[in-house]
Amino acid sequence: MERNLEEYILQNYKRAMEYNEIQTFYQPVIRTSSRQVCGMEALARWIAPDIGMIYPDKFIPLLEKEGLIHLLDATVIRQVCARLRSSITNGETPIPVSVNLSRLDFTLCDIFTVADNIVSDYQIPHDFIYFEITESVMAEQKDLMLGIVEQFRTAGYQIWMDDFGSAYSSLNVLKEFSFDELKLDMSFLRPFSLRSKRIVTGVVRMAKDINIHTLAEGVETEEQFAFLRDIGCEKVQGYYFGKPMPFDDALANLRKKGIQIEATQDRKYYDDIGMINYLSAVPFMTHEEHEALSTARQLNSIPLMLAEFCNDSFKVLFYNTAFEEMAHNSGMFNNVFT
Repeated sequence: MERNLEEYILQNYKRAMEYNEIQTFYQPVIRTSSRQVCGMEALARWIAPDIGMIYPDKFIPLLEKEGLIHLLDATVIRQVCARLRSSITNGETPIPVSVNLSRLDFTLCDIFTVADNIVSDYQIPHDFIYFEITESVMAEQKDLMLGIVEQFRTAGYQIWMDDFGSAYSSLNVLKEFSFDELKLDMSFLRPFSLRSKRIVTGVVRMAKDINIHTLAEGVETEEQFAFLRDIGCEKVQGYYFGKPMPFDDALANLRKKGIQIEATQDRKYYDDIGMINYLSAVPFMTHEEHEALSTARQLNSIPLMLAEFCNDSFKVLFYNTAFEEMAHNSGMFNNVFT
């Protein structure tokens, strides 16, 4: 049966793309601060007229194996752009869409040119299309990816890191590349324990410190949503708000849940609010002020001393250069440095 399905996929994938048997389904992304839909993720689904649904875990790995996945990804980008053009032409509020790029797209074709040409053909503003790339691609093909990521971002597209935390390379990738958003898988929060909450909280805090937006996918409960909202995670995605569906069905489901679409003119406003670090003692400090303070701490330019007191005496366990200079200049603690 498995072999027959593989043969069917390879014999019919071209027809499926041409006649829209492979369709783009959409899963909503919800802004935690407003509880409005602020985006969608595009996901491929194959509904074959003769055998029914073929799930992505069957056809995507096979298309990757056969070096055909770039054709599928181009098809999804084209369908997304057609959907956005329809919304714009009809005077509807266009919803930004994120599209996944396969790790093989970057070697099988010039994926930037392919994507940019499709976007241009449909005259879609570049800030309505986001591209998701898994962190493993960045680590495996660093030299190639540095230039491609820069191409996308220079052209005005957002680049999101998908599956953050799923590989050992995460922090190295963050150091090397500039991303607009991190997507955290909710496997971080399974089980929903104090330890896992602290890990996710630390990731969100770190992302804000380096000026990257955050989105948690796989959210299934109100409890998870409330926790992520409270720690300042800006966006969520998951079955709690909607499964991947055809676009019109996804909108109908959102209306049923009373979830409104975020106005285009409000997007930057909410993005700016999202960078506030609710966990900081000084949450309303500007990014520049926070950077200056963080740099001062990292360079030990804030005077620090750690002392151990016992009865009527104390012993200095640690002091930095800034403290030593301050003490000498003020005449304080002279006995410490003599």
